[in-house]
Amino acid sequence: MLKFQQTKSTSLKPLLCLGSMTACSSLGSNTTPSAPIPTLYNALEDGAWHLWTQLAEPEVNPHYAQFGNPSNFYSRPDESNWLSFTVTLKDPEFFDRLEKWTGNKAGTGALVTFKDSAWLMSIVVPHQPHFLKQKESVQVFWGYGLFPSHVGDIVKKPMSSCSGEEIMTELLGHLQFPKERILEASLTIPCMMPFITSQFLTRKAGDRPEVIPKESTNLALLGQFVEIPRDTVFTVEYSIRSAQIAVHELMKTKHKPKDIYKGEHNPKVLVEALRMLLT
Repeated sequence: MLKFQQTKSTSLKPLLCLGSMTACSSLGSNTTPSAPIPTLYNALEDGAWHLWTQLAEPEVNPHYAQFGNPSNFYSRPDESNWLSFTVTLKDPEFFDRLEKWTGNKAGTGALVTFKDSAWLMSIVVPHQPHFLKQKESVQVFWGYGLFPSHVGDIVKKPMSSCSGEEIMTELLGHLQFPKERILEASLTIPCMMPFITSQFLTRKAGDRPEVIPKESTNLALLGQFVEIPRDTVFTVEYSIRSAQIAVHELMKTKHKPKDIYKGEHNPKVLVEALRMLLT
């Protein structure tokens, strides 16, 4: 049986969150780029990945086979990185022009993706104010690039090598908005996230461990890197469901986790999908 040692006076049931989508993230500034993608050694210095690696190490844990293969997810940051950025504006010109360009007021439109962008850049413009106590004269939005290693279309540098101002310059170029006044009123902060889509990386059966490892009596695993059949990662719900499964099975609670939504069985969803395909 797989269990942690415990005294007669205690009954521990550890719930461990494996891996991390945001491990080794680094911030740049309006004038400097974020730090480069870390080496494999530096990635393991992050506690979340190091813990899982130790649990799956044959020389450390005799039950290692029940803990999956963490190296499948942390050893390929070139395939799993994004570069995100946040923008703070002190002039309404950008928001005014974007509303006219899209036809959507802030917070009413969806993700805006520049599909021909070398960085495959997207932005999200939320309803304002987005933060508590945000001044009326300030607007904020965020964006990201899926291909930060590619050279930009306007700024001829990889996105990962760009300062915040250079990223904003690239965005304004795609929008064909005037640059000088908007750049003077904007503060853009880049953030490199080496493992943000590591949970999507190709894998084989067994690379993700079960929420309750085989033969475990008092240990459960949580997060984006555990196996939950038919569920979808990169959602808050996935992590929450892993915790619900862990608590229900370890604590023997009456409340079972909610069933996974199966949209492919919903006639309305199927009709809408067909309509979109034919549009």
